[in-house]
Amino acid sequence: MTAPSLSSSELPPASDRYIRFVLGMMMVVMIINSVDRTVLSILVQDVKQDLSLDDRQMGLLLGPAFTFFNIVASFPLASIADRGRRRLVISVGLFFWSFFTILTSLVTGFWSLFLLRMGVGIGEASASAPGQSLISSYVRPERRGQSLSVIAIGSVLGLAIGMMLGGYVSEWMGWRTAFILAGLPGIVFSVVFFTTIREPQTPQIEVSWLDTLRQMWAIRSFRWIVAGQATALFASMGRNLWEPTFLRRVYEMGAGEAGTWYFLTSPLPSALGIYLGGRLADQLWKRDRRWAMWVPTIGQFVSIPLLALFLLWPENDRLPFSAISGGFPVALLFSVLASIVGSFYAAPMLSMTQGLSPIAMRARAAALASAISGIVGSGLGPMIVGDLNVRLEPAYGDHAIRYSLLAVLVATLASAGCWFATSRSLRSDFAGRDDRADAR
Repeated sequence: MTAPSLSSSELPPASDRYIRFVLGMMMVVMIINSVDRTVLSILVQDVKQDLSLDDRQMGLLLGPAFTFFNIVASFPLASIADRGRRRLVISVGLFFWSFFTILTSLVTGFWSLFLLRMGVGIGEASASAPGQSLISSYVRPERRGQSLSVIAIGSVLGLAIGMMLGGYVSEWMGWRTAFILAGLPGIVFSVVFFTTIREPQTPQIEVSWLDTLRQMWAIRSFRWIVAGQATALFASMGRNLWEPTFLRRVYEMGAGEAGTWYFLTSPLPSALGIYLGGRLADQLWKRDRRWAMWVPTIGQFVSIPLLALFLLWPENDRLPFSAISGGFPVALLFSVLASIVGSFYAAPMLSMTQGLSPIAMRARAAALASAISGIVGSGLGPMIVGDLNVRLEPAYGDHAIRYSLLAVLVATLASAGCWFATSRSLRSDFAGRDDRADAR
């Protein structure tokens, strides 16, 4: 079936000021979402020692324990969201995943931590796909790329905040307190979100998951976008969730110091890259729609040698900054540059998924893309890096993680190839959709 679309006059009545407020609120939701999901990453060493776990078990906790259940939960939650209950889904999910994060402070071993990571994953399925749908209902097509960038920017800022504050709280008050402080803001903000966000009116059309799968999977560009997302996430989540541990092991940093340097050299420049990628794609899209895919493709290609230099550059090669004990590691400069260009893809991917999908299945389309890419990327990436650490440790010791992270760059190259392939079908897939209000 084909869902009806909204004409320009039917777009929800909202001032630019209120739309900016909605975007700000969704960014906060995604910051909290990312903090609660990733704070475990900076605490790997402490949790591992306290609970007597190994890197393979930590890889399972960072990846499958969260991701697979997050994916399963995303399907029913996206269905509810597409029926005009996005505000409710996001608010309730925010409350419950924050609650499970707080409970993580009470774990006693692998399986209790596994179950609570599963609970956090289920709750967090309420955020991204319904949030993308909510924003797309408020924002006109020509501004969608930049507007949807708040989803990705919020995620990387949350990653940074979780790493930095989690590291210092762990050093000062213990890792269990870090989980309590990570979860508390979401409990409060869930009420604020529900009471201040208005649900925009959209057509109430019954759409099944079979309809969504059939319509979306018939679009060649969508298939290539999902393949690119999966391989890009495999590399980025493998890197992001293990990079703080890389800094602690190779550069012998404490948890707080590793979290701070990670914030400054990866998530912070990534946020800039996400914004620039969305802005470039929106501007160049007007000249040629294929730029929506060429921008991510170029970014991924350029990031590969920069990341290789970051991982392999001698850790003792430092710039003599007097304000930094021991000097500034030269390798971190490559991390900054790689994080900027390697994040160009985030906003265009969200925008293209929403633009290719009918209004009545936007949340489902986003959930479908996230589910497929999440299994490969978020689910397998961190787990495989952890497994490689164990396999390479006898030969390389603490530096095994250097080569584990280097290996996943193959996936970055694959993502660039997928998005270049997308550019070849994008114009034909948008043909005939220009008369729709949501064609972008």
